[in-house]
Amino acid sequence: MQVWFNIYASNHGKLDGVEDIFEILKVIINRCGYKVKITERLEQEAINIIVDEFTNIICNKEIIDFKVNFPNSKLYYVLTEFIEDKFLVKSNNFFGGLGNAAMIAVMNVYFRIYRKDFISPNLKDWLVLCLYFPIVFLYLTKYFLSKLLTKNYQRLSSKLHSLAYMKMRHLGLEQMFRFANGVILTHNMIGFGLRRFDVNILGTIHPEISDYGLIKESLFKNKYLGIEITGSITPFRKKYIKKVDQSILLYALNHTIEFCKQITFSDNPSDFRAAYSLHPPQSKSWKYSSPMRIYRALSYDYSLPILTKFFNQHPIEALCLEYKKEKTLVEMHQFYQNPKLFFDEFDKKVIQYTEIAQKENDAIIGKMFKI
Repeated sequence: MQVWFNIYASNHGKLDGVEDIFEILKVIINRCGYKVKITERLEQEAINIIVDEFTNIICNKEIIDFKVNFPNSKLYYVLTEFIEDKFLVKSNNFFGGLGNAAMIAVMNVYFRIYRKDFISPNLKDWLVLCLYFPIVFLYLTKYFLSKLLTKNYQRLSSKLHSLAYMKMRHLGLEQMFRFANGVILTHNMIGFGLRRFDVNILGTIHPEISDYGLIKESLFKNKYLGIEITGSITPFRKKYIKKVDQSILLYALNHTIEFCKQITFSDNPSDFRAAYSLHPPQSKSWKYSSPMRIYRALSYDYSLPILTKFFNQHPIEALCLEYKKEKTLVEMHQFYQNPKLFFDEFDKKVIQYTEIAQKENDAIIGKMFKI
């Protein structure tokens, strides 16, 4: 019987944000000579892959029942978030301060009590919560005073939604680890947050540039000379957009290079779009590169990524420009006017990256069969 892979999608309410990972997995598996499907169910005869999102109690039960009924079936998780451990609390993508840590301590106990599909709170969870009571009181007092004085009608639940969602993702993953044959990372440094778990890490997946010819044809063709930015526009990103726009004005390039423009994921890449895209971190303290966002810029938006900081954490970073004020602005103009000047060097970088990516991905696929 021909081996095939099944990507389970039911645990994702919306496919926005996860479609890129599905596509990356499909490209890798097909290149290795295997069939792959995206379905709403788990398959006993297939190698099942789940991109982590374990907040839905129905899907969690379905996964658990599947593994209990078919213990010899193969089930692998693809992990996309960083488990951060600081201020005595743990959560996915937690980069905030003590106030947020205090609210996470509350959520940690609350969700563990009311969600029977999560692991129950232990003595340490309760002690950390008690330790944070004074800060919780100050946090809530500040919120209600701000609401009263500024007539800010944002609900507390809305303010804490992102923290709560990431904490639930952390608790769901913590519970579901024991049903996985192994995990695949989307970033090497995700592995640091898994040290206390007994999990088998197969490696870090690398997005493969599957149709470089199309990228090369589309990168500057029918594009305007300008910069776009995708994703959430955080206060730190707003500051960086302002810096870039000010540089364009300072060097009198505003009639040559368009100012930064925000683009949503729903915007059609076939529309008249910018040749370049800016990728600043979400905050000043952000510690990680975004290989999936770089891949999307190149392979979906057909824009050349510009990084404001090289983290040197993933080889795909080599396919980007680094923002260095007027030097980068001048290069942008040169490459736009003469793409051959750009591709003479970029072609070599893509070949080098592809060799690395395929080697890493082949090793992961091989391990799936051995386990």
